[in-house]
Amino acid sequence: MKRTRITVIVLGSLLFLVSPGLVVGQETPDNYFVAKLGLYNPTGDLDDAKFESSGNIELIYGHYFSPKFVLEGGLGMFHAEGGETSEAKLLFTDRDLTAPGIVVTPKFIHRTGKWEVFGGGGVGIYRPRLEVYYLAPSVPNFDETETAYGIHALGGATYDVAPSWYLGFEAKYIWISEVDFDGIELDLNGYMLLFDIGHRF
Repeated sequence: MKRTRITVIVLGSLLFLVSPGLVVGQETPDNYFVAKLGLYNPTGDLDDAKFESSGNIELIYGHYFSPKFVLEGGLGMFHAEGGETSEAKLLFTDRDLTAPGIVVTPKFIHRTGKWEVFGGGGVGIYRPRLEVYYLAPSVPNFDETETAYGIHALGGATYDVAPSWYLGFEAKYIWISEVDFDGIELDLNGYMLLFDIGHRF
């Protein structure tokens, strides 16, 4: 009888200790979608060519393989534009670069309460398009699309504002191979500052 009572107490204690973890596991979904909106700022050849900062957007799906590890994948697009340069005054009115891409990012997570801090890096395939509009009617406008490959590193944090919703911010740096636009070679290196809105399910 005594041994049975001790067994019941031990099993009850273990169930009490384990069950909160199970509940938390059930309340924290393994999947999420996140929209990332922010700024792309060129730092390499585009910066040298006087391209200016512009927008960036990403739509990402993520899956928790463990409480510490997440894999993300999705679509993104960044943009940069520039006008005249001192070397080519009055030659063109506008230069416009748009780079849609597919990105994959493994991330490592540390959770504290409603906060998650993360860091990681990944790869991307991009289809940058460069458009140049010239002032002179005799000079045809330029429009070319190429393929580029890149890697990126990122870090940031999120905060749960509801059981299924969170807000976050992150900083990302991208290194993208040089693209040959009809003899003009440009890398697309730069950093991004992003605001995240995510939904877990």
